[in-house]
Amino acid sequence: MSLPHILLGLLAEPATGFELKKRFDQTLRHFWTAELSQIYPALHRLHSGGLLSVRRQTSRQGPERRIYYRTPKGRRALVAWLDSPIEPGDLRIGYLARVFFAGEWGNLSRTRDAIARLREGFDRELGLLEPLGPAAVQQAGGSLRDLPDTALHAYFTWYKGLLAARSNLAWCDEFIAEIDRRQTIDIKE
Repeated sequence: MSLPHILLGLLAEPATGFELKKRFDQTLRHFWTAELSQIYPALHRLHSGGLLSVRRQTSRQGPERRIYYRTPKGRRALVAWLDSPIEPGDLRIGYLARVFFAGEWGNLSRTRDAIARLREGFDRELGLLEPLGPAAVQQAGGSLRDLPDTALHAYFTWYKGLLAARSNLAWCDEFIAEIDRRQTIDIKE
């Protein structure tokens, strides 16, 4: 998966870089994140490649705004990406790399604290995710069958994110329970 393709998808409606960041955070955050420092260079490359056009607009609040539009060539690139086989691909989960090496601390209490903080973040994420899917279905008429095709795709990416958030919480709970078990054994010995 690549940021440029995601940006092309998000640009079904024209937007500024800041608006694209907001769309990311509102719709894709449960499976993909991007910072403005990543978005703007990708937009520049897409524009240089003829996949986007840019319209400048004066702003009453600060510098002029750049509004990005997907070109027909950009739409074709998006469709070609969609037509390529869907595969699991490279899964990069930054926090797992840190957990993998956390044994370097030599202190399970530090690991437990880190996992407990991570769990709090997953719990917040779940709280943000839970209402989104049912709200979309409710807006469509109250049934999954009533969702338009485009909304069906968004619903099932939301649902995958929901399942992942629940799984992440269960993982944290099991990890903390095992650390607690080991620490209890160490105290008894």
